[in-house]
Amino acid sequence: MVSSTKGIPLTLLNARMSVKSFKFWSAWALPLISLMLSKFALIIPLSTTQAIRFQLLQAPPSIINFAGDLKYVVEHDMSKRNIASTEDLKEQPSDRHVWMAASVHRGEEQVILAVHRLLVRRYPDLVTIIVPRHLQLAHHIVEELQKEGLHVALRSRKQKITARGLVYMVDTLGELRHLYSLTPIALVGGSFCPGFAGHNISEAAAAGCAVLTGFHVGHFSHMINEMQRLDPL
Repeated sequence: MVSSTKGIPLTLLNARMSVKSFKFWSAWALPLISLMLSKFALIIPLSTTQAIRFQLLQAPPSIINFAGDLKYVVEHDMSKRNIASTEDLKEQPSDRHVWMAASVHRGEEQVILAVHRLLVRRYPDLVTIIVPRHLQLAHHIVEELQKEGLHVALRSRKQKITARGLVYMVDTLGELRHLYSLTPIALVGGSFCPGFAGHNISEAAAAGCAVLTGFHVGHFSHMINEMQRLDPL
């Protein structure tokens, strides 16, 4: 409100409103949300469904411009510096079966562990790469894996991928997008426990990975539906 009175344009990018919020605003506070939305100069919803919701909440049609999900608008060309940051890994697992679990949340490590145990029976040379969603979770996951007698190598210590049936823990920041190029299969976490709502799968797909998720992908269900229509996950 203050910004609009000072002549500062307001924009909602990748605008999204849950069904629960939509029902609340449309039923009990339509005049208020209508007033608030009228102060925006531009609203870019992440899907046509979202665009309709904002229209039903009486956002001025002239300010709603659908440009698709902006999460697709990612520069996937790596800079030389970023390529160098993961170059040391590219040769290590080149002759082994590799898969990656990315954006893993607390509780999902048990899912990853179960999958690893099943796969390693068939592929003894398996490398499972785990990238926690939050860095502080790495230590907890490592402890759980070591309790199960698994070999774990840490990215932060520059440990090599040598042991058979190894788990490679990426306990560093800013490398996930580039790590997707190392694996043909990527599982995207934040989707296996109730209360989770998934994470962006476009980076994994753009890297050529076969993408796996759990059922709880509320925030990204539109993205998954679109990808399934083009090339089933």
